[in-house]
Amino acid sequence: AEDGIRDDLVTGVQTCALPISDRALREGVTVRHCLNHTSGLVGTVFVDTGRNEDTLAKQVALLNDKHAYHPTGALLSYCNSGMVLLGRLTERLLEKPWHAALLQDLAAPLGMHGVVTQPEQALRGRYAVGHLRDAASGDWVPDPHPFLFPGHMSAGSTPCGRARDLAQFAGMHIDEGRTVEGSLFLSPSMVKAMQTRTVASPVSLLNAGFGLGWGLYDWCGTRI
Repeated sequence: AEDGIRDDLVTGVQTCALPISDRALREGVTVRHCLNHTSGLVGTVFVDTGRNEDTLAKQVALLNDKHAYHPTGALLSYCNSGMVLLGRLTERLLEKPWHAALLQDLAAPLGMHGVVTQPEQALRGRYAVGHLRDAASGDWVPDPHPFLFPGHMSAGSTPCGRARDLAQFAGMHIDEGRTVEGSLFLSPSMVKAMQTRTVASPVSLLNAGFGLGWGLYDWCGTRI
């Protein structure tokens, strides 16, 4: 939406096929609640739902039997499940799998050509694997699971890319929604809405709160 994200965009999230049995939660959660971590949904469901194109749908279905953390909009609680739900909404609206939407509708238009979302794609380039401390030996060893559950892909479990890709993504948000070539990717009003605090953090040492998607920080008087 040119004027920002509407509060009621996912009111009655049946659009996303959210099967939560709690009617108040099911009918009250909006895109805004998911973006600023105030939905009340369970934070994360660590269950592997495979890597087929129905993995997000299966992950959303797991929310049905989970109790809400709090009433929708009442509190801030960091919530991967809300991002999973938004990924499923994206699939329904664009009629394509999340990983395809990320590459075709975000990475490609911004020139982020090093972004990959699946292990076999990473094999084609020079991608580094992170390291973890081995509990037994104390040595640093390659992460045995560099790609986490695909069912959490829209919460950030699988995408990776180059520093250049990250800089181009961040640059677009710094330059009021414009790409490095100068074309408009997001409207200035949308970018402003994403960077405007909608909920305050109760713990000042962590961050100042959240906008729509962005975590907002105050580092020694500088807004980040």
